[in-house]
Amino acid sequence: MLGRDVMLAAGNAGHDVIGFGRAELDITDAAALAKKFDLERPDVVINCAAWTDVDGAEAAEEAAFAVNGTGAGNVAAAAAAVGASVVYVSKRHFVVRSAWLFGIGGPNFVETMLRLAASGNEVLVVRDQIGSPTYTWHLAYGIVRLIEGIEFGIHHMAAAGQCSWYDFAREIFEQAKVECKVLSITTEEFGRPAPRPPFSALTSQREHAIRLPSWQDGLAGYLTQRQA
Repeated sequence: MLGRDVMLAAGNAGHDVIGFGRAELDITDAAALAKKFDLERPDVVINCAAWTDVDGAEAAEEAAFAVNGTGAGNVAAAAAAVGASVVYVSKRHFVVRSAWLFGIGGPNFVETMLRLAASGNEVLVVRDQIGSPTYTWHLAYGIVRLIEGIEFGIHHMAAAGQCSWYDFAREIFEQAKVECKVLSITTEEFGRPAPRPPFSALTSQREHAIRLPSWQDGLAGYLTQRQA
């Protein structure tokens, strides 16, 4: 989702963009990364690859670490070898922290809720996890703005505002004009394999922070985009 939108946002901003999916370039293959970076000689590398299935990671810890740990290191090393900055880790790099992403091109909470509503008249959603649902299109433009500057370091970049998954579900159905009853449950009662933080909403204390629109605006934009 995010990789797709970053490609579009960077291209629209006038950057010469080259993107690779997993089938074309696997970040767990350090030699392939080094070869590709040496060929393309990028100025900036935006690593959007990630193992995002937190429950699946509980049963496949080695595979998840190969992407989110070793793979991220491979990207950083290959970028350093060609003098490129990286949107991810340490030194002359950008680290972008975000959460609760939804966007066109990948599975996400909004699509899950709409699918469940189409097959029934009620859904059960966790009420005690708080975060900032972030539209990948908004985040993509934030990242492109970031790489045009030199403010290296850690950046919190998420939608303005915060809500629970329960609140998010209710807003989804209200904006989509879908009749579906939302029932709430606690994280403990839901019983998923991987632990979730009760509060993961992000704000930035930077003086010149890149601010994204609200999560409600992001949802409205997403619902419009998916119908286009």
